[in-house]
Amino acid sequence: MIRNAKLSDKHQVLKFCQNTFSWGDYVEHVWDFWLTEDFLFVYEKQSPVGICHAFFSKNQLWIEGIRVDPNFRNQKIASELIKHVESIGKKGNVIFSFMLIDTENSVSLSMAKSLEYTIFQTWNFYSLEPEKNTNSDIIFTNSLDDCLCTHYVKSWR
Repeated sequence: MIRNAKLSDKHQVLKFCQNTFSWGDYVEHVWDFWLTEDFLFVYEKQSPVGICHAFFSKNQLWIEGIRVDPNFRNQKIASELIKHVESIGKKGNVIFSFMLIDTENSVSLSMAKSLEYTIFQTWNFYSLEPEKNTNSDIIFTNSLDDCLCTHYVKSWR
C-alpha cells in the first residue's frame, strides 16, 4: 500500500535509511521539510519499507529520496512509488518527470531505465575547501566533522 507519509513514520524510515550511502544519508535532515510539502510517500507492508518524495513545479515533476529497506529490495517497491507519483503528475497535467541519480548508482539507473526514463543530462559535483583568508573575518570550519551534513543541500531546486 502506498500512502502519504506521516510524522509517526519517521523513526522506522530513518532506521532503514541510515546507511544508504558510504557516508550515511541525508533523509534525516530533510524529512520534516519534505513532510510539510505533502508529497512524501510511504510504501507500507505492516510498517514503512520504502519512501519517495516528489516536487511539482509548473509542468514538471521531480522525484527524489527514493529509499527501500534492504530487507525488501528487489520487489519493485521503488518502481511502484515512482509510478504512484507519476499518476499524480498526470492528473495535474505534468509533461516532464525528472530524477537526479548518481552516475555510480547502477541499481537506480537500471530501475529508471526499466521505467523508460532516459539520461537527459550528466552533471558534475564540485567542492572546494577554502584556504585561510587574512583579508576577511569569515571563519571556516577546520573539519568536515564539524558540519551538520556534508553530502546534501536542503533543496537543490
